[in-house]
Amino acid sequence: MKSIATAVLAAALLLLLPAPASGQATVALTGGMNFAFLAIDNEGRDASPRSARRRSLGLAAAIPLAGRVDLHLGGTYSQKGASQVSRRDRFSGELQLDYVELMALGRVQAHDSGEGVELYFLAGPTVAMETSCQWYGKVTREGQTEEHHANCLAESTASWDFGVAGGVWADMWISDTFGMMLSGLYTVGLPDIDTWSDVHTMRTRTLNFSTGVIWSIG
Repeated sequence: MKSIATAVLAAALLLLLPAPASGQATVALTGGMNFAFLAIDNEGRDASPRSARRRSLGLAAAIPLAGRVDLHLGGTYSQKGASQVSRRDRFSGELQLDYVELMALGRVQAHDSGEGVELYFLAGPTVAMETSCQWYGKVTREGQTEEHHANCLAESTASWDFGVAGGVWADMWISDTFGMMLSGLYTVGLPDIDTWSDVHTMRTRTLNFSTGVIWSIG
């Protein structure tokens, strides 16, 4: 809960930025699912594990710039990582990485139905600060299942992750000031976040689907 509160406070600071007098700014409260995995390269061989389904919670603000172009500012508590399952499912493990992620994306309106439905394309940079790193494992032996949680070794993963994101966003207005939203966003981490090994590299990948509520503040 402390991590979630940190994310919400960080995002709230973004929303204090003034909106231009000529446009209408909007705010969104979002929640969704991350399909997260890690792109692992082991001396030229792809060793990427399976994806893990994890959660996200955030705030976002859209500030009009010119015409159909907006500035999308977001702050998210984003859970990432990856999972692995052994033969016959006797062992399963998951690396659980949690971040406070901030983004500043360009947003271009691609469609306006004239009846309250608006579709946008988004793209731009992201920066994420790691708030926790844990290993989760489950082993089944002779019909008995054991579960284990452990913190990652100190400084085994990078504290910061920088990346780029792109996707789509839809606003569905119920009234002049309130509505619902849907979004799909793919984020690619650029640096190697594995600071422990010199043999392989590990980079984050996240496909997020979110829904939430929006309201105008301009």
